[in-house]
Amino acid sequence: MGSQPEVHQATQSVVDQPNKILVVDDEAIIQTLLSEVLTEEGYEVTTADNGKAAIELLERSKFDLVITDIVMPVLNGIEVLLAAKRIDMSYPVIVITGYHSVDSVVRLVNLGAADYIAKPFNVDLIRMTVAKVLQMRHMKAMVAEDSPTESLPAVDGGTDTYNFSMFSNLLNNEIG
Repeated sequence: MGSQPEVHQATQSVVDQPNKILVVDDEAIIQTLLSEVLTEEGYEVTTADNGKAAIELLERSKFDLVITDIVMPVLNGIEVLLAAKRIDMSYPVIVITGYHSVDSVVRLVNLGAADYIAKPFNVDLIRMTVAKVLQMRHMKAMVAEDSPTESLPAVDGGTDTYNFSMFSNLLNNEIG
């Protein structure tokens, strides 16, 4: 398994420009599974097998979504999440984790993860989570275009916590 990224183009897309997704996982079977499922959904998928390769891709290219495993050699998923947010605060990042305690989920959300997926997962959950996160990104972009000065930040700069509305939405999505 080399650190060369693979790019998989969707064969048919309902939109002119498919959403670009970066999948980061050190397990080739997970990379392949996610790539195939997401390509079937019409997304353009690029893969990386470690955090360092992922961050290099993030610095060179723009993606609509990043999906990263937490536990990986070289650089882990938390470092990928933080680098994505450093590059562009609006980057949505879905974290895949086998360690899904309440504390770890709260930590991921506080670090800026858009969502998380617990292992083991099924492909329907992947499809739904990706669609939900991309839809939320699209809605936020539309709101920002309509009223850039009126929209509240997701995180309060003084307390470094989510605003109540954002927290309520995240909680309702998680419960749902």
